[in-house]
Amino acid sequence: MKQSSSAATVTAKVNGFIEPTFEATQETDGWHEGYFGAPWKKPKHVPWKHIKAVFTQTKVTMHNARLIQAEHTEHGGNTASFFDDHGFVLLDMPTEVKDWNQDYSKTDTDITNIYHKEVEGAIRNQLFPDGTDFSHISQESAVLRRGPKSENPFYALGVHEDYALGIEDFKEASSAYIPDDATNEAFLSEIDEKLAECEVFMVICFWRPINLRGGALLNNPLCVLDRATVGEKDIVKSHIHGITPTGKAQPQLMLKHDKEQRWCYYPDMTENEVLVFKQFYYKKSDPNGKFQCCFHSAFKDPREGFFAKQKRQSTEHRVGVYIK
Repeated sequence: MKQSSSAATVTAKVNGFIEPTFEATQETDGWHEGYFGAPWKKPKHVPWKHIKAVFTQTKVTMHNARLIQAEHTEHGGNTASFFDDHGFVLLDMPTEVKDWNQDYSKTDTDITNIYHKEVEGAIRNQLFPDGTDFSHISQESAVLRRGPKSENPFYALGVHEDYALGIEDFKEASSAYIPDDATNEAFLSEIDEKLAECEVFMVICFWRPINLRGGALLNNPLCVLDRATVGEKDIVKSHIHGITPTGKAQPQLMLKHDKEQRWCYYPDMTENEVLVFKQFYYKKSDPNGKFQCCFHSAFKDPREGFFAKQKRQSTEHRVGVYIK
């Protein structure tokens, strides 16, 4: 693994925490209602105070996760145990992929022909204990790219967790991105069939910087929150409006900041490294169990100069993992 910045912590500004005094009411059925878009297009039922509640910037102590992971290894831990303890882990994972396809309608791509095997190998051999009984590993034929020359030239500069808490929230969030009714029905049926065969279902994100030309990432890296330091009182259920192709709201989770939270990042990531983190977790026998996922956000690395020219390019590959 790359040797990088040796500083144990840096202080960084992170956007999008919910104001500490915010409380959702019966007016919105206990949910925060968020909106991204032109003010005059705001849905009438979305209160302005809900929108304003996330216009925050908070100073956060950012912990060097390279040091934390190295210490875990020195004390006899491995990749799988670190991933289980914290909800994220860094992998050395060089790839043979040349074309990071963004078109989900294409099936004969480097993602399906190359990346699927690389990712499945990491899941089976590094991320879970030996003997884990997988029933399905589901991957898409494309990745979500961010940065210049991508379909998403912006960065997610705000604390969030993508799929909310329950399995119905997950289905609703996913369906909000599927405009075709027949395709959506087929997707939901496939999910139900696979859920019937498993005890645990999770979505894992493989996040990788690309096109660094042998360099290291400094511009808009990703930070993740150690899932073991999340207080349930700080989690806020949120409907996000204005971001999906169907026009439907996406259920997500937002967060209030607490000084006990341990925010982490891996300084100077290379394109041979992948940050893996849990985006959704559901266990049939314990659907309301301890929170397992990682809140996350892009942020400005305070080491980056004002006139820096690097513009992050990255890929997100979200994988459904079903375990018996």
